[in-house]
Amino acid sequence: DVVGLAGIEAWYDDLLRGQPGLVQKYVDALGRRIPIGKYSMQPAEHGATVTLAIDRTIQHIVEQELDAALDKFAGESGSIVVTNPQSGEILGLANRPTFNPGLMHQYGAVGPEFQNRACGLIYDPGSTFKLITMAAGLDTGAVQPDSVHNLPGTVEYHGQEFKNWDERTYPNQTMTSVLQHSSNTGAIHIADTIGSKSFYEYVDRFGFGALTGIDLRGEVEGIVRRRGDPGWFLPDLASNSFGQGISVTPVQMAAAIGAIANNGVLMRPRVARAITYPDGRQHLF
Repeated sequence: DVVGLAGIEAWYDDLLRGQPGLVQKYVDALGRRIPIGKYSMQPAEHGATVTLAIDRTIQHIVEQELDAALDKFAGESGSIVVTNPQSGEILGLANRPTFNPGLMHQYGAVGPEFQNRACGLIYDPGSTFKLITMAAGLDTGAVQPDSVHNLPGTVEYHGQEFKNWDERTYPNQTMTSVLQHSSNTGAIHIADTIGSKSFYEYVDRFGFGALTGIDLRGEVEGIVRRRGDPGWFLPDLASNSFGQGISVTPVQMAAAIGAIANNGVLMRPRVARAITYPDGRQHLF
């Protein structure tokens, strides 16, 4: 139907589609043009060309690695997102399950293989979120890399019990060790030290709970419950500190980690690198 329905084609549909041409003429009963009749033609206008930031070598690698990982762990679905932290460009993006765009006529219905899981599906990030908690602690000055805590491997926080994944206690654990051992109780210590107000301010500043603005249709915001929101209670601060009870998209997570790599500057992720108009003008992002 010459209308972009998903992804890049839907986002830039108004630029890609161009304008149809129009021919007006008199014809006879057999549909043949009458030479002496009225005739006018408005030529069609080509649409713009969108150049992607996708690197085909990186894309080939992520496709292979995603298939290998799902095969190794008997997974049913997954996503890989590769970004340039300085520009926000998406250099590689792969989802499974997926579809073959060359065989669209063979699909009878829209199934999960058509969903862009990288920006349209949410999940609890788990321990990868400890980087965000640690960044907040360091940026506020509440902790330093050599700051220590002495919480045991199992703690009770406002009536709810939390454990390290290995249930081990690390005496005099530094903040560096918190990341090395992926310590849940260490992350709780940081969030409790900076307080819920600052913690959720940093969650917001890293872009969670909001659209990144990536140039792909179907992006979702994720779910973040902050202090004062319905259903939030104090143990949520503890579980959120190590990435549970908070839902993000892979693209949000990649952008947030990219901000750490980019000296704290959060870039808007994007798949397009340039737009070239029919008259030769070019817009670079």
